[in-house]
Amino acid sequence: MKPKKSRRYEKWAGKPGGVPENLNNCVENVGFGDVGSPGGRQCSRLRGYGKDGLYCRQHAGQTARDAAREKAYEARGAENAVIQREGAELIKRVGAGRVYYSESGPGYRRELILSFETVERLLAP
Repeated sequence: MKPKKSRRYEKWAGKPGGVPENLNNCVENVGFGDVGSPGGRQCSRLRGYGKDGLYCRQHAGQTARDAAREKAYEARGAENAVIQREGAELIKRVGAGRVYYSESGPGYRRELILSFETVERLLAP
């Protein structure tokens, strides 16, 4: 098994090696951007909370909220895929048009937008 690569902070063109991780401090990158971005530095608070005790109290709560938000986002993505598939089937059955989705209240409101020509074709005897 390979040893885990040490985190580096404050890496940029003028300091390509960056600063090694302080093993007493929270691993969260604070400042500008992600680890490896100029100006990003390691949080100065002490560790002891969150996943594997790597975070400070503030960032442990933040990572838990981020994880919950990501899980909800993935669930919404699965729901959107089903709605998109239903919309595509509806357009296929009608022959032309476009399905418009908008969030309203607890769920989605679906509207089928058709051209006048399509409506005339559908209503023709």
